[in-house]
Amino acid sequence: MIYFLSDLHASLEFEAFNKYISENHDNDLLILLGDLELAFRDTEENRQFNELLLNAKCPIAMIDGNHENYDFIYSYPTEEWNGGMVHRLSPYLVHLMRGYVYTIEGKSFLAFGGCRSSEGWRLKGLYWPQQEASEEEYERAYRSLAERDNRVDYILTHKYHKDPNDPYLVKGLFDLTYFIDDHVDFKCWYSGHGHMNWEIDKKHRMVYDRLTPIE
Repeated sequence: MIYFLSDLHASLEFEAFNKYISENHDNDLLILLGDLELAFRDTEENRQFNELLLNAKCPIAMIDGNHENYDFIYSYPTEEWNGGMVHRLSPYLVHLMRGYVYTIEGKSFLAFGGCRSSEGWRLKGLYWPQQEASEEEYERAYRSLAERDNRVDYILTHKYHKDPNDPYLVKGLFDLTYFIDDHVDFKCWYSGHGHMNWEIDKKHRMVYDRLTPIE
């Protein structure tokens, strides 16, 4: 079974995550939809969270959000995993790279992490430019979809980026969001970022701190 959580923000008190990794999920996969904050802050809690996540003994995949230490994530080696490229952070943890389609349990998943932080995070020094996708990553996403005749089972993003009045709008991500909704045949879109568990509609789910099984 595949499950989702999002926006852990390096919290040691994230109950659903702590419970999940303490149970037997050897045959399951937990997908974290961004904003983990691995190695994000120089605090004792962040160091303990790094150790907790990197030493978890169950299969976990993550996409990135806007609150990530990209230098840390990108320092790990890449490898092919279920049809796409990943950063291998531990024997159990992989980072799904933007624009690839992965085949997991016979289902296809387009992964596309990242979005834009407010200027305040830059001023705090908690900002990495890689939080916004490159042209190469956008091109890879459109190409991956075209190779599958614009049909995948699931879409995974950190943010469902469809508000034209969003003060942190990223045009490339906004355009990709509209393209997928208008031109791609998919079953369900899972995103995080909003810190709420919300069924936007039958095809769009926002995930936060409630363990969400795939539909």
